[in-house]
Amino acid sequence: MEVNWAFTARTFLDQLPKREQQQVMSSVEHAAQNWGVALGSSRLKALQGFPKDESEQLYLLRAGHDLRVLISRRENIIVVVDVVRRSQIERLQSIQRRFKGSSE
Repeated sequence: MEVNWAFTARTFLDQLPKREQQQVMSSVEHAAQNWGVALGSSRLKALQGFPKDESEQLYLLRAGHDLRVLISRRENIIVVVDVVRRSQIERLQSIQRRFKGSSE
């Protein structure tokens, strides 16, 4: 499959140390070449709360211990939407939990 990078993802990738860049690139390439297998692994998960339609589904790909890659698939094209650190996701989840708790 072809891989396209969104501007945001490419910008974050370019700011990473070379070793982490390689981790991300390798993980994305592996997922693109082995999509069916990758979906069955613990490294690639469909994000809950997003449309179940395959053309709109957003996935979270684990790229090493701390890096996560948000991707979507459009036919035979993998679109890398963003690259984030696990700590960023955890911080957002914490904020979301606090927000839900205060609105109840």
